[in-house]
Amino acid sequence: MSGPTTYCWSCYARLDGNPPGVCPVCGGPAQPPPGTGFADLLLWALHHPLVGRRIAAAAALAHRGEPRARAPLMVMATDPDLAAAAVHALAAFGGPLVEELLDRLAQGGTRPRAARGPPGTPTPGSGCAGGVACGSAMDPAGVP
Repeated sequence: MSGPTTYCWSCYARLDGNPPGVCPVCGGPAQPPPGTGFADLLLWALHHPLVGRRIAAAAALAHRGEPRARAPLMVMATDPDLAAAAVHALAAFGGPLVEELLDRLAQGGTRPRAARGPPGTPTPGSGCAGGVACGSAMDPAGVP
């Protein structure tokens, strides 16, 4: 029986079993350096190939109040698949940069895919909720 699936510390390549000291894909270290702290592992996980790990890392970093997470979370907020988790985590930090990002997103920047709905869902200005313009005061969904 093989060991757990792990990912290269350097390039995120999938390594089945126990990872070697050197990644066979990129040639870099396959494992984190000795003494790597939990916050550093969470920061690394913000770029993990598995989206669920990114989302969990964003929540954990926000809960811990890790200030180094702000910049990567702001980048993460521009990804339609991860924006909701990133914005939620950033809201815990507050501050002018986060408020600027939230304002930009509210003005039509990247919105989470869940807020857009599945493919074929009406887009802003195309009418929704029985012909009422999306985002209007009469739109029961309240999603611009």
